[in-house]
Amino acid sequence: MSFKNDFKINNGVVYSNNLIRSMWQMTATNIKIFDMAVSCLDTRTRTKDQRTVSVSKRDIIALMNVSKASGRSTAFKEQIQSIQNAKILIAKNDAMTKFDSVVLVPKISWGTKDDDDEVLIQFHEDVMPFLVELRDNFVHIKLEEMRGLHGKYALILHRLLVSNFKEKRAHYIGLPYNKKKGMTFIIEVKELRRITDTLKEYSLFADFEKWVIKKAVDEINHAFTSIVIKYDKIKAGRAIQEIRFHVRERLSTYDNDFDKPIEMKGYYHESNYDDLEIADEQLNTHEQTSLMFGDLEI
Repeated sequence: MSFKNDFKINNGVVYSNNLIRSMWQMTATNIKIFDMAVSCLDTRTRTKDQRTVSVSKRDIIALMNVSKASGRSTAFKEQIQSIQNAKILIAKNDAMTKFDSVVLVPKISWGTKDDDDEVLIQFHEDVMPFLVELRDNFVHIKLEEMRGLHGKYALILHRLLVSNFKEKRAHYIGLPYNKKKGMTFIIEVKELRRITDTLKEYSLFADFEKWVIKKAVDEINHAFTSIVIKYDKIKAGRAIQEIRFHVRERLSTYDNDFDKPIEMKGYYHESNYDDLEIADEQLNTHEQTSLMFGDLEI
């Protein structure tokens, strides 16, 4: 049964910065399925009332990377039901004192027949203003850039730092800029805990650093993303209050240590940080694609 598949591996994911800074109460697989669905939105022509996208069941199953064919149907149903229960807390003011709790995907429709590959994903109306008709304060990330990230915290931190990097990089256009030194961003620990939904987990900072910050940084640096990062801790008295992140462009496939840049030609896709607009058009292909995202932390 043929259908119009909105998903292409060359799609980009566009989020408002406010959505990126929300509290993501989701698993890594939830986030990737949501990213996949968001990438299907045509942000230039869709409105907040056009909330449904069409994707392939095979592509969703490929994203989950279930090794045994016998378990794919069960895993698919479990993840579909899981993402329908997933939600985020979107801040309503800069002081972070008021929030909206939003279920991102209230409805998903699919068939059970082998030849019925279409899955319809409907976004919640309250999240659409953060996904379409964006004029400023947004970030555009290529979906393929994130396929090497498997952990929830790496996915969240990557989006946050890319958003900060692109926003600040825009102010450097036409000014001296050292791509090997990059830029720095200071983020409060409590803000990192809020965004990663770990306010009640890893109460000891040493555990939070080990399982959230360090693990995410290592994963980002060794994946095929556009950035390389490092961090240091800022104390207030005896307690760690802030994290200073150093972020620069990845210079080659082998470039994974912030302090030891490796620059080679013909190594890596060109990253144009001066162009912060959404690409005018995406590749038009109807071939079945395999996401090849690798194992995910569920």
